[in-house]
Formats: sequence, C-alpha cells, structure tokens
Amino acid sequence: MATRRRHGLYQREGDIYAFRYKDRNSRWREKSTGKTNFHDARNFKADFERELKENTLPTEKSAWTVAQACTRWVEQHSAHLGSAKAKRNEYSLLRQVHRRLGDRKLKSITLDDIKTYQADRHQEVGERTVNLELRILVNTMKEANLWNAIEKHYKRLKERESDIGRALSLVELRRLEIAAASNESWLVAYNAELLAANTGVRGIEIKRLQLGDISLEERRLRIRRKGTKSDAGARLIELNQTATQAVARLYMRAQTFGAAEPDHYLLPAELSRHAKEGDPLKGSLGFDATQHQNSWRSAWRSLLKAAGLQGLRFHDLRHSFITLMAERGVPLPVVQSMAGHMSAKMTRYYTHISSQAARQAVELLDQPPFVGKFVGNAKTENAKLLN
Repeated sequence: MATRRRHGLYQREGDIYAFRYKDRNSRWREKSTGKTNFHDARNFKADFERELKENTLPTEKSAWTVAQACTRWVEQHSAHLGSAKAKRNEYSLLRQVHRRLGDRKLKSITLDDIKTYQADRHQEVGERTVNLELRILVNTMKEANLWNAIEKHYKRLKERESDIGRALSLVELRRLEIAAASNESWLVAYNAELLAANTGVRGIEIKRLQLGDISLEERRLRIRRKGTKSDAGARLIELNQTATQAVARLYMRAQTFGAAEPDHYLLPAELSRHAKEGDPLKGSLGFDATQHQNSWRSAWRSLLKAAGLQGLRFHDLRHSFITLMAERGVPLPVVQSMAGHMSAKMTRYYTHISSQAARQAVELLDQPPFVGKFVGNAKTENAKLLN
C-alpha cells in the first residue's frame, strides 16, 4: 500500500520507494527505485527521468533473449543487402552468436561477456570473422539503448591487412599435414590443403574444379573464368608431385560418388546435408556430381585444433605458397601466372620479399672464396693478355 507522496515518490511493500511516469506511448507506468533511502530514491528518479527524456532508456527489446533480438536485427539489416550471398553470410555469422549467447537476456550482456567471446572464438577463426559476428550483437545492443556503458571500453580485435595473409613456416605446414593425414574424415580438407599450399589456388577454385579441368598425365589443372574471382584468375597450373597426388586422391573419391563426365565436379555435393525448409534437395541422400561441395569448414576447424594452429584461414595457404616462391627468388611474373590475380598491395608486398631474396643472393658473391677466386683468375687472364 502506497504512503504519502513526496517529490513524486511513495513507498510500497518493504518501504521501497516507487514513482509513476509516462512511457513513450504516453501510458502511465510505475517504476520501482529499489531504494529504501529517500535521497537515493530521489536521485534514481532524477536519472531515470533524464534518460527517458533523452531517449536513452533501454527499450522493450532489452528484455528479449540475444537470439530473438539479434535475429530481428539481421532480418531487418539483410533485407537491404543486394545479393543472396551477402544475406547468407549474415545468417552464417548470426549462428555463432546464437550458439554462444543466444539464451541470455540482451540486457544481461556485459563487457566481460564480449571479451570472453572474443578470446574463445579467436581460437577458431580470424580477427575479422570475430569482429563481424560481434557487429551483430553490438548493433542490436545499440538499438536497445544498452551500448553506451560498454562502448568506451570495447575494442575490436585488430585485423590483419585484408589482402595480405599469414604465411606459414615449413614447420607449421608440416604440422598441419601430419595432423590432417591422421583422420580419414578430413580427407577432403587434407588434400585441399596440400593442393592450396603447393599451387596457391583459392578454396573456391578447388571447389569449382571439374574433371575436365584436370590432366593427371600432364600434371596440370585449368582454372576457368567461371571458377575464379576475375579474368586474371583464369590460368593453367602446373602440379608438383605432392599436388598431383592430392588431386588424384580426390579424383578417385569423386569417381566412387558417381563423377564420370568432364562437367562433373571433383568435390561432389553431399545431398544428405540439405535439411533446410524450402530447399528442393531437402531429405535427399548420397552425392550429386553435377553440384560442388560448398564447405569443409567443420573438418578444417577440427584439423586446425589438432595441429595447434587455431585461427588460421584456409586462404592463408595461398599466401604461404606465394611467400615461399618469392623467398626462393622465383620471378614475380611467374608467381602471378601461377597464383592468378594479385592486388596492387599484394604485388608490392611480394615484390619486397623478392627483392630481399635477390639481395641475399647477390651478397653471396661477396663471400670468399668466390670473390677471391674470381678476382685472382681475372688478374691472371689480364696478365696473359698484356704479355
């Protein structure tokens, strides 16, 4: 039962002060201060009314679960995206937020929760992916007026240059290969890794390879324009022994799943994974060689964990190949003919590496006994000519 009002405050059960206010829809509501001290309650009421006036009070969405609120944000945001692929990417990012924080109330999320998300998720994927996933949560909290207190302390993970990937050392590559070969369920990821690390091909180029693009006898692949990201990406790729063996294993696997025609894919799509409502292939079993596999993400992450290389991107294998070629002094035009399109930033970066390799090679000429022997022979020959 309420007591006499003073400064708009009155006491309820337990002598806790409360007050009435008009919400955004001009409806009268009661707000408990949670305080039994009058001065504390008056300060609470003043802060609340200021935030209400400035429209910075948490919205009704703050009481939703993270899954509900973030899904609503993605639905509204993706409606303005141009391509179907961009929309799929948004929902793919959303799945991880659901899995890790989905059951929590949006208003319960703290800075520590976000830091923990960053640390745990970064063990599995790169900085950019973590930042993109948290972007959904951050924007959702902003719309719910829950972000102001966290914003000044929040720091995105520092991302690497988008065009320049991480280059693995030969020791790290060997660790990755040993781990990959230890589990038969990683067959596709293993051979795709060998192919990328030894040729510089992109993951999407491997997925789009068709049997007609492969010549095991000539140890050569053909990357066609429709299978890569640009006109410069269309190219012929010479295979070393390791890459040839990797392609051969995938070729035999494709044949066991019914691939026989030149336009059949090296990595047939597994139909048993089609489970979404509305998918025309939903419920289908087996493999379809007329479609290609879209992902080896789960196997790749398990493989990285086994190798102790969490956070590595598959695309980093391409950069490892290019770096190794540059360090060994392979001319950049030759590397570009093998790797396909390289941005101006990438070209400058690998030119620098090639220049360092060339400088080291030239400096070998200054080391004895080469120089002394060369100069000595030159003096002898000159003396003979003068005589």
